[in-house]
Amino acid sequence: MALESIDLSNLGARLGLDGATVTLSGPAEAVALSTTDLVDLAGTDNAPILVMSTGLAVDVVNDNDAGDQGTDLGLEGGINDDIVLSLTFNKDEADNFLSFDMTFLSEEFDEFVDRGFNDIFTATLNGALVNAETINAAGFDVGLSTEGTQFDARTQTMRYTTQIDTDQTVNTLVLRIADEGDGRLDTAAFLNNFNLTANTIFVDFDGGDVQFDTALEDDLTFAMPAATLTDAEKDLILLGGADPTTGEILPGVRGIFDGVAVEFVTERPDFDDFATIHVGGAFADLPEILQSDDTIISLSEFIDPGNATNTDQAVVLSQGVVEVNGAGAKVGLLAQTIAREASHLLGLRNVEDREAVTFPTPGETRTDLTSVSAIGALAEDGSIITFPVVQDLLTELANNVGIIGASPVPETGLAETITKVVTIESIDGS
Repeated sequence: MALESIDLSNLGARLGLDGATVTLSGPAEAVALSTTDLVDLAGTDNAPILVMSTGLAVDVVNDNDAGDQGTDLGLEGGINDDIVLSLTFNKDEADNFLSFDMTFLSEEFDEFVDRGFNDIFTATLNGALVNAETINAAGFDVGLSTEGTQFDARTQTMRYTTQIDTDQTVNTLVLRIADEGDGRLDTAAFLNNFNLTANTIFVDFDGGDVQFDTALEDDLTFAMPAATLTDAEKDLILLGGADPTTGEILPGVRGIFDGVAVEFVTERPDFDDFATIHVGGAFADLPEILQSDDTIISLSEFIDPGNATNTDQAVVLSQGVVEVNGAGAKVGLLAQTIAREASHLLGLRNVEDREAVTFPTPGETRTDLTSVSAIGALAEDGSIITFPVVQDLLTELANNVGIIGASPVPETGLAETITKVVTIESIDGS
């Protein structure tokens, strides 16, 4: 498997950051591109994998047939083999997030954990930390395959996301990898899928024709009446606030997903890559083939494992919420139901935890996105059938969408201060 040497003049465009100005500190031989797959990252000509190594990048695909592989690049300083790639780019008005996929691999794990040989990787955007890894971090898993590389262990591939300041037109992403202690054994980072837009979900209150693909039948087309909601109620559903009927503070859909790299909009985007939740109508408005249970108030085309499809759809029957739950059940329950269907569009399955947003039946207080519980399904008698599979909602969202997190980078003692580097705070929707 051959790797390509980098051309700084077009590296930004090849990584998806068009027009980026790229600079490199350190030997060019430490950085390369792969247009074929590496571990569980997919590399293509149009979307190559960026390889950064503390040794020679071409060596990362060597056989793992020795326990001490690596090249000391002989760079001076307290931190050895220090490679820094900076990409400065302009963002468009619609570009609100920076995301990328990454896995971190090392020949030093696990023989040299906590022994002063603390190889590190960091990514910063405009000086704020997006992600960092060390060989001492908890993310290394010797059970994950490193086949096709020279390394002993790696972290799980994760999607890292940070929000871009709306007023920040010119932005600089700095990717750094370095040996600490010595430069003898190599460490590498594989990165791809750089993106400047978040997953977008269009919440459509206006009605119209819906084309639905389900396991029961493809290309179902039906008319969805517009939601009979006031503008104030729509804002409350999306943004949260005090319920005018009960005075209760509602998180709203955006509040439930606070900290997750997904945008909910009520105007149709001017691009094609977005999911849609149609809000309106009642049970009788569904095609007959979908009318299996007259208590249905929402459904999605399918649960999207891994969030592989960004253009899938769901329906929330706003009048059906009232029909099934009574006239007082409106704003809070609609917000939770929309959030529940959004969770399915983003790859989350139903679970047995009654506080979780993906419990099989909706409920105003079911807004927890931190649940770790068994997969659950609703039985005909209303009980929950559980399966011997556990789903960690937050980890799934981190993998499928990205969790927003950024904090200042320490100016000194970088390697010593990093233990695990993006701290994912609890986001319970409150």
